[in-house]
Amino acid sequence: MRAASRRLWAYIALFATFLVLAALLVVRGPQLLASGMAVPIFFFALVPVALASAAFLARALGAAAAEYEGTLWFGRIKLGGPVAVFAMVLVAGLWVIWKNPPPPPATVGVTVRVHGPNGPTDIVGGSGQVVLDLGQDRRIKSLSREGEAVFTEIPARFAGQTVSLGVLGLDGYAARPGPAPTLPANGVLLLALDRVKPSSLFRGTVLGRKGQPVPGALVDVDHGLVTTTTNERGEFEVEVPVAAGTAVSVLVAVAGRVGYRDNLTVPGAHTLRLRP
Repeated sequence: MRAASRRLWAYIALFATFLVLAALLVVRGPQLLASGMAVPIFFFALVPVALASAAFLARALGAAAAEYEGTLWFGRIKLGGPVAVFAMVLVAGLWVIWKNPPPPPATVGVTVRVHGPNGPTDIVGGSGQVVLDLGQDRRIKSLSREGEAVFTEIPARFAGQTVSLGVLGLDGYAARPGPAPTLPANGVLLLALDRVKPSSLFRGTVLGRKGQPVPGALVDVDHGLVTTTTNERGEFEVEVPVAAGTAVSVLVAVAGRVGYRDNLTVPGAHTLRLRP
């Protein structure tokens, strides 16, 4: 008899312990959620406490010491014993979650996927960089072989705002013109590229044998690939359709007579001095 009494009080003590834990979770729920505790973790911490409270109530008090009766949209409901304890603890927890939604994240992340003119399967990667402009804040990330650049720690205030995207170091490609994209919250942005012909700026000054500027001189680049003439100050400037770092042959003629011939690297500014 005494052993049965001791077991009864043990069950009552355990029931009270779990009931106190449930009350603490419900009462401290807003602080826990505000501190960053995930909603699923909070809920799943509450479920075993509610189950334990109901189980020990059923064992100690014959499953008839708690009761709930109320009206729902489908009619009246009456719960007795451990079911009432379990339901009331869960409903209290859900009420805490509903009243205290988790705060929005302070930062977001976004992955920029770069592809060529043939669509998302036309992956462009392995070299180059992606430029993300967030107002006055410019961020640059290297492009992976999979054609992705991952940007993290972006202030959450930029989510939903328009941003500017571009690429660096991808010869033969340029960002496709179009409306500015909107930055998603923890999502993916697609950056479409178009193929462009390489181009390098070649400029310089043609000087005579005495160092004077030579106006009207013909400058021929790569055997007629492009040609131009110097202005009154002997200066010229022309776009050459070759990649940067390419050596091209340059010929200068004045009044039909060749006065300069050499191989030069573009882009760059050069002084071309006529030879006797």
